[in-house]
Amino acid sequence: MKDTTKRTIQNLFVGQLSNARAIEGAKTSPWWIAVILFLIGTFLPIVPIMVSQGNAYGSQFISGTLYGYDQYVTNVTYDLANDGGNVYKIKDHQLLKYDSTGTTEIKDNTWYPTDNPADLQPIKYYNATYEVNFEEEGQNVVKTKHVRRFNVYYTNRPYSGNGDFNIYQMLKTLTGRHYEKEALEPTLYTGEVDSKNENLYYNASFIVLTPNGIYSYIYKTDTTTLATYTGGGFDWKNQDNSENFFKELAYVGNMVANPKDANYVKGVLNNWKTVYNKAYQTLKNRNFWMLSGIFYGIFVALNLFMGLMLWLLTRGKRNPNRGLKIYTCLEIAGWTCFMPGLLALIFGFLIPAAQQILFIMLIGLRTMWLAMRQLNPKY
Repeated sequence: MKDTTKRTIQNLFVGQLSNARAIEGAKTSPWWIAVILFLIGTFLPIVPIMVSQGNAYGSQFISGTLYGYDQYVTNVTYDLANDGGNVYKIKDHQLLKYDSTGTTEIKDNTWYPTDNPADLQPIKYYNATYEVNFEEEGQNVVKTKHVRRFNVYYTNRPYSGNGDFNIYQMLKTLTGRHYEKEALEPTLYTGEVDSKNENLYYNASFIVLTPNGIYSYIYKTDTTTLATYTGGGFDWKNQDNSENFFKELAYVGNMVANPKDANYVKGVLNNWKTVYNKAYQTLKNRNFWMLSGIFYGIFVALNLFMGLMLWLLTRGKRNPNRGLKIYTCLEIAGWTCFMPGLLALIFGFLIPAAQQILFIMLIGLRTMWLAMRQLNPKY
């Protein structure tokens, strides 16, 4: 093995920690080694981001506290599967509404601008009954039943356009619908809820079904506080065709359909989770490639900028390194980015919340250390 080759190999390893050896490697080794180190070093911190996006799933929004969501969806699913009303089918990557015979598609423009669009009336709702105890002085405890609401809507509004009559505005309307907390039957409150009277009202959790997508919002029990929601981008493109969407959701193996059975409730919720996971797949793939590409571009540009900074920092008249060419400084940036990239890879898995900034911090520290220790005129 030639001495120059041996020295290059030594520089490859030692230079990850030694600034002097990294600079030597950039000056004496072939340019393509710096390019390879540059590409690998900027790619490594992308790996944790890619893994996080690849492990994301649509039902994550119901992976925590459910606030009764499991029981709600079980009841409305069971009712919609057995009420003999409209039939909802998945055909050609859309959820379509049919009459009770399942043969005639209903294409009513329920979003059409009116003072009270028909699609703001739920296709099915579930009233959960709660007993509230009241104790008056010198009297027995009085139990009063109050009701909480869960709604399922269907609309064929477009997602955007049509002024104030699109799905976005519908969701805005539904999230602004408050129910009176102490009403024996769910009663909508039409006024504004402020901090002084918010304890008197609550928001109902709900699902909005459209031909092209699905949206779900879960509120904390007896509050106007939103706990979690799906957001946009959930579609039907990866769902299997279905002749009766709710009938299939209500089917849990050979188990007898019973909304009061905890195992049946768990089974129906799992069916909904499958729907959400498939509905998220298109958005998941788009986010995977988009975020990976964006951050790889940011990290590449950042490392090129660090090479430019090294060149600018050595332009002083008293700096003994002022003879460094700009392409040599870019090669130095390539040689010094591998270790920050490797550390960002490791800590990216250990600290998921910091995945997107770890490499930025580490490459900045490495460049500052190199500039102050090796390229400083006082060194």
